[in-house]
Amino acid sequence: MTDVTLDEETLVATYILDKCPDYMEVMNTYPCKKSIVVDYRKLSASSSAGLKLADKLVVDPKYTIATLETALFEMIRKVKGDAFANEVIKDTKFHFINVPTKKRIRLIRANDVNTFLSFEGICRLASPVKPKITVAMFRCSHCGNLVRQAQRTRKLEYPEVQECNHCHSSTKWIHDIERDSFQNVQYAAIQEYHEGLKSAEQPYSINVELTDDLCGVINAGYRTTVNGILRVVEGKGKTLVVDTIIDANMVELGDQTFTDIVINDEDIEKIKTLAALPNIHEIIGGAIAPSIYGHDIVKTALGLQLFGGVTRTEKGSRIRGDIHILLFGDPGIAKSQLLDFISMVSPRGVKAMGGQSTGAGLTCAAKQDGSGEWALEGGALVLADGGLCCIDEFEKMDKDERASIHGAMEQQKIDVNKAGINATLMTRCSILAAANPKSGRWDMYKNLTEQIDLPGSLLSRFDLIFILRDIPDGRADTHIADHILEGSEEVERISLPLLRKYIAYARRSVNPKRSKEANVVIKDFYLKLRGLGRDGTVPITPRKLEDLKRLAEASARIRLSPNVEELDAKIAVQLVDACLRDVAYDSKTGKFDIDRVICNTSSAQRSHIALIKNSLQCNQSRMSRVSIYASLMEHLNKQEIDIALDRMQENCWIVISRDDEVRLL
Repeated sequence: MTDVTLDEETLVATYILDKCPDYMEVMNTYPCKKSIVVDYRKLSASSSAGLKLADKLVVDPKYTIATLETALFEMIRKVKGDAFANEVIKDTKFHFINVPTKKRIRLIRANDVNTFLSFEGICRLASPVKPKITVAMFRCSHCGNLVRQAQRTRKLEYPEVQECNHCHSSTKWIHDIERDSFQNVQYAAIQEYHEGLKSAEQPYSINVELTDDLCGVINAGYRTTVNGILRVVEGKGKTLVVDTIIDANMVELGDQTFTDIVINDEDIEKIKTLAALPNIHEIIGGAIAPSIYGHDIVKTALGLQLFGGVTRTEKGSRIRGDIHILLFGDPGIAKSQLLDFISMVSPRGVKAMGGQSTGAGLTCAAKQDGSGEWALEGGALVLADGGLCCIDEFEKMDKDERASIHGAMEQQKIDVNKAGINATLMTRCSILAAANPKSGRWDMYKNLTEQIDLPGSLLSRFDLIFILRDIPDGRADTHIADHILEGSEEVERISLPLLRKYIAYARRSVNPKRSKEANVVIKDFYLKLRGLGRDGTVPITPRKLEDLKRLAEASARIRLSPNVEELDAKIAVQLVDACLRDVAYDSKTGKFDIDRVICNTSSAQRSHIALIKNSLQCNQSRMSRVSIYASLMEHLNKQEIDIALDRMQENCWIVISRDDEVRLL
């Protein structure tokens, strides 16, 4: 690179500023507008002098900013005079965008201090916006003379001189806070992305100081690129180890459509070739956790979840496109391994435990920073915004989180009212949860709500619920043993990096619309099940229509099809039918009953309770248990009566005395 003079650099800066749309707005609307955005790429491509300015920005940002300020001063001075130009220069900030070199947060080191850095991450914590003293005014205790003192650290700095320059006496300076100059400030913690980490790595984070017009731009859960200068601040106590903080120069909000994943033309060609295969759904399912034998229908559903449906707004209401799946059943059936794999392969996957008792957990927490201010720290669902959150031990959720997760699943937002903070955090992510039964193993004769410590209203928000059972089977056990001991002989047809790119490409490029044929398949399946409702049973609810639409759209996305065809609707119907047969089929009555999922009492049990109530009312509301057995022998057996009596006692409808007398309340 040839050496250039300062005049040449100032001319380049003048040219760049003249092309900035913010320049005229600052000159004409100051002080309403006090920032100018400079494109790093345009600066470096302007000339050799511009390239030198761009290079200097990284190693000596003050040099580049001073050159731009000189150019700005000259441009404004010629139009509006020296006084106005001096006033503008004091407050105007230069923000740089499109800085090409990104540094990982975990690789920031001591030699980066006082240099210009650009890094990507997700906002884990954002404090409230507060005023910060930039210039403090101190008054002499003898004569009242005022002295200005610029503030450069977090602690208040008093004037170094102990003698007043007006009365020339030794004085005690009194801070006159009402005359201070302030600027808005906000502190944030930016954490590196989970998807860029290895399996054993923990995410690093760095503190960022946002000032003036950068305040209020980001919130917990936002994906962002931060450009700024790394500086050090004093650590706590007498130690040589100092803390680091980024003086933010610019905040560029990240895109939620997976544009951060680089996909070249060669990748697109491979993806389109795969999507054209007639068995692409089987290929995607086979690529999911290949070390786990079987669970084919579950893996197909997980493949649809990774691609997701289309989020849309209908008649003023937001309809989510993210698919929620619950894996419920016996231990040792590889539920956790499936979650580990999905969190790894998802472009934005976060793994969490439902039993977390400390920290932000699944939703969020109010946390105090070093100054004692309260701020919101996003939990797993907030950090997974735009991606997928895998939650193991879902049944062990904290009671407070259980109450707020309802909105996080359906409305996909969390309304926070903690420590005087009222805010809304976005949780636009799919949820894959795993849970174990209370008794250890699944009991096919009990309702789902009887076997898990979660309300039916929460379970009903899952699009698909799979019951995974460990049933001894000689043939299947042989295949599992061979698969584990000898390894799989299947040839992997799609690599994990390509699968991640496939998912990202489909989600950001394909938004399929349903065809009439697909709507007919979904409608016929829904009406057929609704027609099976007899004797007060409800086989399926209208909410399942939305589930079917999401699953069909995800199937079309796998094929990169702009339309949801009849094939996609049939795949969605097949998955929903399989789940309903697992969780909503009553083997005693031979009917589908959705109350087995969303209610603690099925429709059959409600009819049993009605018979017992009627019998008690006909006998002055008092009967012995033996008499109830005798009077209802033609309708119910002893076990059904005992279950119904237990339900009635839990709901405080009856009282059972020690001598087994039943009294209706």
